[in-house]
Amino acid sequence: MRSDGAAHAILWLRDLTRDVESRLTEPTQSSNSPLWSPDGTRIAFSISRHDLYLKDASGGNEEPLVQTANHKAPSDWSPDGRFLLYTEIDPETEGDIWILSDPLNKSGGRRATPFLRTRFDESQAQFSPDGRWIAYTSNESGTYQVYIRPFPTPPSGSDVKWQVSLNGAWQPRWNHDGKELFYLNYARTECRAPDLMRCD
Repeated sequence: MRSDGAAHAILWLRDLTRDVESRLTEPTQSSNSPLWSPDGTRIAFSISRHDLYLKDASGGNEEPLVQTANHKAPSDWSPDGRFLLYTEIDPETEGDIWILSDPLNKSGGRRATPFLRTRFDESQAQFSPDGRWIAYTSNESGTYQVYIRPFPTPPSGSDVKWQVSLNGAWQPRWNHDGKELFYLNYARTECRAPDLMRCD
């Protein structure tokens, strides 16, 4: 993403083999938060930080995914491409984590549902490699920490989650086999493994 002196941020693609660049989005609106689909054929992104769009990496028209008045940004795809996680900023509930089902289904049938919508600020959600867990950041403890929850969500009325970090953290990332979870904290990069229900 770069502006190239234009009024809006533009998304570009670089072919690392040929060292060639091509423009993905037009300079008429700011495009942010690009996210590759698991198969590498399409890219989800936000326009003007409000609407989510999908576009083939090879070009073509942008396809709207979610359009509401609130700011939003995609954060991760499920490994099988069936779900897209995104954060939506609500004036009343701050950051909420939403899930869009069937984002790659061009014939329709997509459905956006809240995964975590509370009075706290939640964001930066990431699927585990097996698709069974979601790591995210929340300030429910009074400071931002990393938590995990099962996916799909447990039965209604239950609140199953584990706090992974201790001293303030954000930007969780799973390693490739899902046995470790990395994140940033205020002083250094930390790792928690493999018993994610226990903090050292």
